Amino acid sequence: MSEENNIRVMRILQPTYDVEPTLDRRFTKNKMEADCTPIVKEYLTGKSWSDEKEVNTEMSETITNLVMEKVREANLDRYKIIVHTNIGENRNQTVRVASHCLWESTLDSAAEINFISEQLWCTVVIIGLYVH
Repeated sequence: MSEENNIRVMRILQPTYDVEPTLDRRFTKNKMEADCTPIVKEYLTGKSWSDEKEVNTEMSETITNLVMEKVREANLDRYKIIVHTNIGENRNQTVRVASHCLWESTLDSAAEINFISEQLWCTVVIIGLYVH
């Protein structure tokens, strides 16, 4: 192997000096809830609870992927997005889903979507964390 074949290409990135996203590139709770609620409702309307773990796992993964695709359309380049989906059988029980996170309150946020039918309930939490 000759020296000519071992050429290394270096990419030099210039600093942007951006410490905050512009207003159109911010993760906002209201926008995320408005954009993603119809996706969850459309997917789950008419679905019923199954005692088979695989069916419920597939439903949860599908909802998570659909929501993640919609969030990616917003082009939030510098945000780490986390989508957490919970699905359960509706037997008129009370369920509370809580999460705890430390973040920069001016840049980071979370959105929550709830769906309840006669057969099942679903809670989707979308967390957007700004990466400096």
